[in-house]
Amino acid sequence: LAKTSQVVTTWTDFAWIGLHQANWPESDVWTWTDGTPYDYKAWSPGEPNDYEQDQHCVQLYNAPAPSSWDLVPGKWDDYQCNSTMKSLLCKRSTLTAPTVKC
Repeated sequence: LAKTSQVVTTWTDFAWIGLHQANWPESDVWTWTDGTPYDYKAWSPGEPNDYEQDQHCVQLYNAPAPSSWDLVPGKWDDYQCNSTMKSLLCKRSTLTAPTVKC
């Protein structure tokens, strides 16, 4: 997700990014669905705020204008996991250039 700026410039919506609190309420630890360590953060200011103690999934925010929630386009927001999302982001391996011998 370090390179989400390429996606953000071409799309306007919210997208689930696969980060969630899998064992809530027993644990408030954030977990990636693929098991990747949670060692990169891109939260909007004031997030995660767990509004109404019911926000345990993370979405990438990219609306065309600032919202009333003061979210920053290209940054993360926690939200309710039972919300309907129209978009999601998936991780893929880096493509390597083919080796050419002359």
